[in-house]
Amino acid sequence: MKKWQCTVCGYIHEGDEPPDECPVCGADRSEFVEITEEASEGSPAVDTAPPADSAGAAVPEEPVGATESAEVAAASPIPEGPAAELPTPGLKPQALYERITSLMTEQHAHPISTHIPNGVLPISTVFLMFSILFHFDQLGRAAFFNMVVVFLATPFVIFSGYNDWQRRLGGRMTKIIRTKMICAGTILVLSGVVVVWWAIDPTVATAASSSRWLFLFLNLVLLATAVVAGYFGGKLVFGYNTPPKR
Repeated sequence: MKKWQCTVCGYIHEGDEPPDECPVCGADRSEFVEITEEASEGSPAVDTAPPADSAGAAVPEEPVGATESAEVAAASPIPEGPAAELPTPGLKPQALYERITSLMTEQHAHPISTHIPNGVLPISTVFLMFSILFHFDQLGRAAFFNMVVVFLATPFVIFSGYNDWQRRLGGRMTKIIRTKMICAGTILVLSGVVVVWWAIDPTVATAASSSRWLFLFLNLVLLATAVVAGYFGGKLVFGYNTPPKR
């Protein structure tokens, strides 16, 4: 039976034809390639012998670039004295950016940073509920500072996710990627609204506020959005390890 691999997420499908849609990342069938075993025998031999002259004697090959290097060396005067000690130029901005973003992907900056708002947001919501239902104003204040952490961490989460999307998935747009982007934007906007509202009206998280239920609903929507983003993120990362249902 043939095997087909999704070039976006790595999911492997067994069947005569690729699936119409990847069950993991949502990519269409055009993103699947057939997995074939490369032939280990029968490959044509490559002649690696050095060229020979008219008498049949081997002529040693000149290293590639040797002529160009010699010409450049002859044309470039060698500085003498203090001028010979030239400082090594630093990394250009583009090279520095590539180095940092590559290191972010290698060290899994996105999943690490994602755990910060995803872990703090449920605590903030629980504190807010306790503050409104049981008149624990101190918990409401603690919930505010937790939400500030969520708001400040979200831009880096979005950037690191975009960086991984470009480097790991080649920037291919799928249903899951689109859903995660919408969720990320929603979290950034809603957390900003909650923080600003809280800063303007510090009593909104207390039982005495007339807007407390609307404010709590907004926080619950924010939490639900983070749950959806986390679900599809886990599906994208771990879904291809789960065998498909038959």
